[in-house]
Amino acid sequence: DVSVIVRKSAINVFIAIIMNNTLVNQLKNIEVVRTQTESMRDTPAYETLSLLLEDCEKILETIKTGTTIILDNLLYSRHVTDVLESVNWFYQLAALGITEGTDDGFTKILIHVWSKERRIREKIISCYKDVYFNERHTHNQTTLGIVYLVEKCSTVEATSFNEIMQVIGVSDNVKEIILSLALGLNEKLSPKLQAA
Repeated sequence: DVSVIVRKSAINVFIAIIMNNTLVNQLKNIEVVRTQTESMRDTPAYETLSLLLEDCEKILETIKTGTTIILDNLLYSRHVTDVLESVNWFYQLAALGITEGTDDGFTKILIHVWSKERRIREKIISCYKDVYFNERHTHNQTTLGIVYLVEKCSTVEATSFNEIMQVIGVSDNVKEIILSLALGLNEKLSPKLQAA
């Protein structure tokens, strides 16, 4: 739609539908659901599990469609609201633990940490701080999550994540641990990130 407000509302409605869906735990663990369904093929439970899997796959297909629309049309929009809502889309999915169908969108939003628009920069930092640097995770979980993130990153995304760590105030010691765990990834990391 041509209206920013309509696009914002559509994204927020869809996020609310996903967040309040009774299948959210299955969506987070879709591979387990697929494996369990297949393993129950010759049992009475198969029909029920296959219906559950079918519903999950429909939701994931809708997430994938939404992700494609957002990546192709909104994430790099000149409208601040479009960018903020795109960031919110990928943040909410990441916070829920849903990765399938997101096309690594949460990683792709990293480059907006360099945005001239203060609200966009603050939103990116807030999202990454909540997902990776929160009290809900142990230090080991945080470190492994960051190493996994950096492994998927392009050089620009890794440099952007370094900027987030700088702004958040991640200690040099923690950054050193992360980089030492990601030794095989050094060719992907920019000199700026390696120096950090």
